[in-house]
Amino acid sequence: MALGRVLRIDGEIAQLGTPAGVISVHLDKPSITCGDLVRFQGDGTVELVAKNQNTQPLNQQGWWRLQQVLPNLKQRQQIIQAVRMWFLDQGFLEVDTPTLAHSPGLEVQLAAMETQVGGQSRYLITSPEYHMKRLLCAGVEKIFYLGRAYRDDERGTHHLPEFTMLEWYRAGADCKALQADVEALVALATGNHERRWQSMSVKSALSRWVPHSLEDLPGQDQDTVRQLVEFVEPRLAEMGAVFLTDYPAELASLARINPNDPTLSERFEAYVDGVELANGFGELTCAKEQRERFEQELAERKELGLPEYPIDERFLSALDSGMPDSAGIALGVDRLVMLALGATNLDQITAFPPEIS
Repeated sequence: MALGRVLRIDGEIAQLGTPAGVISVHLDKPSITCGDLVRFQGDGTVELVAKNQNTQPLNQQGWWRLQQVLPNLKQRQQIIQAVRMWFLDQGFLEVDTPTLAHSPGLEVQLAAMETQVGGQSRYLITSPEYHMKRLLCAGVEKIFYLGRAYRDDERGTHHLPEFTMLEWYRAGADCKALQADVEALVALATGNHERRWQSMSVKSALSRWVPHSLEDLPGQDQDTVRQLVEFVEPRLAEMGAVFLTDYPAELASLARINPNDPTLSERFEAYVDGVELANGFGELTCAKEQRERFEQELAERKELGLPEYPIDERFLSALDSGMPDSAGIALGVDRLVMLALGATNLDQITAFPPEIS
């Protein structure tokens, strides 16, 4: 009988011929009560077959799957505990931020989950960034967040709509300090302290793998540049562990513009074996410039027919009061665990993928 089916057993309960206390059933007739609900792969991943996800048989099959991923779940927890202790030993303050926020972020690629609280719209956080920067403005120098974040329309081998995010900030630091943190954390999680990290600028990567450069393009809007960068990302697997640096100013997001080259931003991303692991910034601290970027992103969202989320005025007010030069970064914990355990799919290190949650 195939996995993913439910077998019904009819008969009488008895204990004869079995060890003391072990209950057996005198089989009358077995029957299959339903067809395939889910298909389980040998690596613990799940393919949903049933249309109705809220059924008892599906929960029974989820029990079987949990037995397969339980060893990975235990190792996952060990890695998370080690990461938390690393930050505490470094003198960081762990902070909790609201799960429901007034604004989820305005970047075009973000899709937020909306709910109602007291008749007002609130959004599950896509990142704790705005609240953490308000803490920096209040004088906290080294902070980290280790918790859940939410992004709609994200589901795939390396994407979950609900995931575990690690985000941290260092006042008075730059991107080099964050890169050293990433190297240390990846070594801690994987046990590989000999890994050699390389660094490559976006411009160099485009020159290496794309037949035309940014300068050759008739227009350099965010969408064009983003597509080019995404074309490069799959090739980074050839380099092992790499920092992709000096993102074009069009993709600065909340990062500072490079003071020595206004066409570039102080932004980098970290990749291991082709998997995007972290996204770091030398943080923008000017409230006026940040508002202008927000308004530009809102205009782009409107043009594309995307939801127009509110601007976080409390965040801008905090920036206006003064934020120290800082560097901050977000890292996907699920992906870090996946890499550390040699898994190829986030389902393999997740107790409850959304299809069976």
